[in-house]
Amino acid sequence: MPRAEAMPEIRIIFIGHLTAAANAIFNPNGFPGELQREVTICANRFALYLHNSSLLASAIEKDRSEFLSILSANANDLESACNSRPELRVVAYTDGLRHLMIFHSILYSLKSFLDVFAILVCRIINPRTSPTTFGSKKINGKEISGAKLARWVERSSPASFSKKLQLKDLVLSHSRDWISDAVGYRDTLAHFGEIKGMEVMSIPGHAAKPPFDTENIRLPKLPSGELLSDYCSELVTKLGIFLDAVIPCRRQ
Repeated sequence: MPRAEAMPEIRIIFIGHLTAAANAIFNPNGFPGELQREVTICANRFALYLHNSSLLASAIEKDRSEFLSILSANANDLESACNSRPELRVVAYTDGLRHLMIFHSILYSLKSFLDVFAILVCRIINPRTSPTTFGSKKINGKEISGAKLARWVERSSPASFSKKLQLKDLVLSHSRDWISDAVGYRDTLAHFGEIKGMEVMSIPGHAAKPPFDTENIRLPKLPSGELLSDYCSELVTKLGIFLDAVIPCRRQ
């Protein structure tokens, strides 16, 4: 008996607003056909970064609510602890695992995106090139993320590429301003586990009832003193500015 032929498939793909935002920047129709793979990867990695960033605020709020519930459930023991040693400053901390996991994901997806974006930039300038990543190198004794791409633009891009110096300066300027710090945080978390000087979520106690004033809860901060939520929101804005500046330089 002859086998029935498989029916042809019509694919209908629904995407969320973050994927739509990424595809608006990395629209395959706006790039040469031979770069479709690189453009698609950039769009996917950028969408993933935007997704991770969108989760942070709610993760911090969930950790805060959970922390307050734990403090409430242990109010009597905490009150006894504060009153038994009034000469000591009692501070309650939480691990904040939920929002710290999201912070890790934000930094990892940012670095991953920058690496594939660097490859796309190289291939746009010269489709037959051996591209580089957004790797770090020392410049005047300081580790600068993106220095590998800047060096490639300076030394390996075609002489006909008229925006050579402009693109190199853009990469290094943004890297010194914010990218190197973000990648540095990512590397620290990857290799050492914690960022020295970062303040985790906490609340100071006192010898009174209740022992903890929930209005005084301290939200997580980076060593600079900037709230973690503000820092990650600014990263999204700064990355958008960076892309707006670099992408026009892709054309000769």
